[in-house]
Amino acid sequence: MGAYRGCDNCRRWKKKVVIPCRHHNPRPKKKANRGLAHRANQCDCARPKCSLCARKNLPCEGVGQQRFRFKHQPASLSVVNKQHAAAPSRVASPPSNAASKLADSIVGLFEARHPGYNLSAIVRKSTVQHIGHSPVLDASLAALVGIVESLAPVESSSSLSRLQLCRSSTGPLHKYTSALGALRESLDNPVIRYQRDTLLAVFVLSSCHMWLVDGADESRGHMHGLAHLITAVLNKDVQLQDQAQFSDDALKLAAIQLLRSSVFNSDIHIYPWIFKVFDATAEPRHVAPRPWHKGETKKPLWPYDFYCLDISVYLIIPQLLRRPRENMQSIELIYNMIRRAYPRCVKDANPMHELAVEDKIEHDAFIQAIQVEAQSLHIAIGLNFNAFLRASGRDFDDRQLAEDRAAFCADAATLAEKSKSQLPLSAHHIPLSTIAAWCTADQGSDLKIRLRRLLEDYRASYAMIHVLHSAPYWREAPEKLSREIPWFPKYIGSPRERTTIVTEDKSDEFDEEMYEYCCIL
Repeated sequence: MGAYRGCDNCRRWKKKVVIPCRHHNPRPKKKANRGLAHRANQCDCARPKCSLCARKNLPCEGVGQQRFRFKHQPASLSVVNKQHAAAPSRVASPPSNAASKLADSIVGLFEARHPGYNLSAIVRKSTVQHIGHSPVLDASLAALVGIVESLAPVESSSSLSRLQLCRSSTGPLHKYTSALGALRESLDNPVIRYQRDTLLAVFVLSSCHMWLVDGADESRGHMHGLAHLITAVLNKDVQLQDQAQFSDDALKLAAIQLLRSSVFNSDIHIYPWIFKVFDATAEPRHVAPRPWHKGETKKPLWPYDFYCLDISVYLIIPQLLRRPRENMQSIELIYNMIRRAYPRCVKDANPMHELAVEDKIEHDAFIQAIQVEAQSLHIAIGLNFNAFLRASGRDFDDRQLAEDRAAFCADAATLAEKSKSQLPLSAHHIPLSTIAAWCTADQGSDLKIRLRRLLEDYRASYAMIHVLHSAPYWREAPEKLSREIPWFPKYIGSPRERTTIVTEDKSDEFDEEMYEYCCIL
């Protein structure tokens, strides 16, 4: 026997199992009302009902959900049944208009089981609810969907030919140019210029630009425009109650994009407004103990706790990278936090909040991508700060630092090898950790050769394209990157000699020796 129709509640020949429901009161203690209590305690939230439950007016536990294994049922069949039960139902009738077609395409990409083609790697699902309300957001999402759908399947081509196929296709480029025209009209309209829909549209178009355009000149304009818009939106501070989740997602996605870009380009200013977006401070804090994560009411950008650092730590990383010698105490503190958190980050993945069934269905398919991002980010920051501590000349345990460096480099290569299946959209921080490991690995070692080969494998990934578009403005980049990797862009800004550049807040000192010895976030 295989999978059967109907739920367990309507199968009389199966033993009935009462499932307590958080939507109803506890079971009455009186035995006389046992039959009524059985019905009252069943969760009636599953939709649609199976046919037998609908006819007999029984609470339904889900269509085809199998709570028992048959006597001779193999484990593989259980996995298949579980996947079918977890898959949300799709609209049977074809979409009737452009907005419906776009929403159907985006929902299909959100439901993709392959992390490399799951749209959650770039935007959040709350965006779907706003399709049809903003022409510029619809146009930008249509361009993004066109790009993702034009990518060749993983099995049929390499990552580089996949990128060439995307750039040679006229369909995505036409949608991208149309979206730019819609954005120009929105920016010319003072009523909708500083709305969150426009902000999210600029974020999506900046992602599209990196796929379609081979060059970084216009990318800098996208990032500066995004920084201007987000500050204006925060100053305007007008938010409807029914758009709270969408507004929060739009602000955080744009802020994270600018945070990553500011690591490379010091001309992108993210302080102090970025602390307002994440309700954080400028002081590095330890992560709260695990039980307190469950009590938080505000839903985070990613609903899983990988024992990552507190968000306040990530927000101050750019200023620590620019002035390492004067922030050595904070660097040492954060490095020790990483050493304690990293082993747990590798093996643990637990929900930060009590998740609903639909949240579990959405994120179970994408959880491996999130865990890879967390681990690779720990490796990248750990290698970077390890190099700073070794180059500082202070009294640190050089033997321990050398052992940590070797372990981080080996893990970076292993993680990059395993995560190639998540290309092209996911594995966001793998290029950062791989570049960091390549810069700090022993010269001429087999590990360094292996890391160099992995950089070629990730050359056309979404994350590496972001690095390549930002690299020309990366003043602190080790020169050996552009010297030994032919396709890595050279720095095109002002001279890189040790100088002191006056900025808005503090002097920005460029220490050539420190950065050449170091690596990258």
